[in-house]
Amino acid sequence: MFLNIKIIDFRAVAKRFAVAFGVAGCIMLFNGCESLPPGDPPDGPIVDTSEPPSRMFSIDQAVNYMTTSLSTVCIQHGFRGVAVLKTFSDTYSNKVFRQVADISGIVAATGTARSELLMTSKFIKHPGNMTWEMRLIRLNGNKVIWSNKTTIKTSN
Repeated sequence: MFLNIKIIDFRAVAKRFAVAFGVAGCIMLFNGCESLPPGDPPDGPIVDTSEPPSRMFSIDQAVNYMTTSLSTVCIQHGFRGVAVLKTFSDTYSNKVFRQVADISGIVAATGTARSELLMTSKFIKHPGNMTWEMRLIRLNGNKVIWSNKTTIKTSN
């Protein structure tokens, strides 16, 4: 006989894996209990999730933040090739639009007849900072698809 084939007993292998994972699971379970601090838990919620933390950005950080956020939404919704009508002309909002277009494939609309989406941007000045808010709205139904707001530091 030229072929010496050893047949693997899959049931034995499966039992060994089950025992190994069972032991590993028990070790993690018992070690997890040791990681809790002593005493009673605090009353009420441990983390307040009602309002995201307020962060003060430089203008470049704010552009990056808006670009990342909007790009993610455009990719998730599959907006490649979708025409977007812009209602702004400022440098920073246009920079966000160009970068998002490069990443997700949205295109600038030449008129409302071809547009599927509307992008708005506004800056609200406050002493020492300003708020920047951008929105992406579906024209058919006037539904806000994406909206984001950030605070920009304007003085030291």
